[in-house]
Amino acid sequence: MKIALILMPWYRRESPSPEIAMTISILKKENHKVLFWDINNLMFHNTFYKRIYWKHFLIDPTPETVQSFYQKTKDLFEHYAQEIISSGSEVVIFKCIGKSYYNSIKLASIIKNKDKNKTVILCGILSLDKSDIDSFIKRQEEIDADFVICGEDYIALIELLKLLEKNDIKEADRIFNKKGKIINCIDGPFIENMDDLPFFDFSDFDLNSYSIPSQLEIFVSKSCPGRCTFCIDWLTERNYRMMSGERIFRELLYQSKLYKEVNCFRFCDKTINGNIKELTKLCDLLYDGIKKGIFLDNGWSWSGDAMIRAEMTEDLLKKMHKARCVGLGYGVESGSDKILRDMGKKFSVALAEEVIKNTHLSGIKTSINIMVGFPTETRKDFQETLDFIKRNKEFIDEVRLTYAGCRVYSGSYIDKNKEQYGIAYSHTDYWSTKDNLNTYEERIRRTEEVCSLVLSLGLELRVNSRIKRKIDIND
Repeated sequence: MKIALILMPWYRRESPSPEIAMTISILKKENHKVLFWDINNLMFHNTFYKRIYWKHFLIDPTPETVQSFYQKTKDLFEHYAQEIISSGSEVVIFKCIGKSYYNSIKLASIIKNKDKNKTVILCGILSLDKSDIDSFIKRQEEIDADFVICGEDYIALIELLKLLEKNDIKEADRIFNKKGKIINCIDGPFIENMDDLPFFDFSDFDLNSYSIPSQLEIFVSKSCPGRCTFCIDWLTERNYRMMSGERIFRELLYQSKLYKEVNCFRFCDKTINGNIKELTKLCDLLYDGIKKGIFLDNGWSWSGDAMIRAEMTEDLLKKMHKARCVGLGYGVESGSDKILRDMGKKFSVALAEEVIKNTHLSGIKTSINIMVGFPTETRKDFQETLDFIKRNKEFIDEVRLTYAGCRVYSGSYIDKNKEQYGIAYSHTDYWSTKDNLNTYEERIRRTEEVCSLVLSLGLELRVNSRIKRKIDIND
């Protein structure tokens, strides 16, 4: 089957999307012909003065913002719609990653209005629970698509395409938990064994069109073994799964031989150390492979995010460094033990300090995430975080934080337990506590205070994923 696969704005642009690369690989494995449009990247390059809109891959755009972007890029929407229709693709698949959903449904509507016989599928929509599914079911007639897959879509997408090929789509109602257009996959089917996934296929991407052309991003796990109360990632991807060390090793070897210009692999997983046994195995295989010279010696390296764990010992970190791990980002979030407990973290401040120190001394760039303004954070708790940064400045290479501080995502544990956390007014960014001591404005002040401290200490600062060398976090 000839398939058009689409990624719309707004998605980050450092490297090609690994979710798209995996979808392409899975579709090709099933002998489909895939035509890929990275409209996210194409529009970015074709709308220089509108690049400010790409900040919305980090924040929630308003309906007015979505409409404003469409009006300013309407000619491009029309152009790509016609191009996709003219390609002869039998099925158009929109991979709705994050905030790309808003522009995906807009282009899907244009395509369906131009060619009602074109089969359009929206997928990649990670939903939290039954209420999310019910919401999609209620408003499904507003969505100009034939199918909307909610939840992990790899298995469902392939099975749906098989039914389309056999012209037996009625069977979908029996196979899937399907209501009209909506296919509910929030409870599966999942790829249980991550080793079963094919290698990522980046052949349809122009690496030089991304901001870091020498970097490839891959994922080796799904979900997160952590259960942070502010996070929804572990809710949307359910049970934690990770590839074996040997499978990850083969992926890196394959990609490094295929893309000799790539010298940096970024694991974009929620955490790279969810399975210490397999991480250790990976490092052993990589180090052995390096000694045997089976990797191209172009200075390649890898990095990723990790949890603070007692198993991240000095010995393991040294092994990771020998295996060319050059950077780890830890979700520390707070320097207060009380706040760490409230966040559902499974480590203490003392353990965080030990792991950070050992990581840095092992030769690995050490980044920490800081989250200001958790609902129960008092001024005293916040001061403990400032003191934590000052106390460990020698071992911290970079501090990363979100401008608006703690966000209350709909469906998260703290959102569902507002009374427990003293939240009076619930909104992703503009929430406040009942005592009115923790407001959006106060979180901004605390963010600026952290920024001032970090810069005064000479540490690298990253706000909303952007490096800052002065306090200009409003841009």
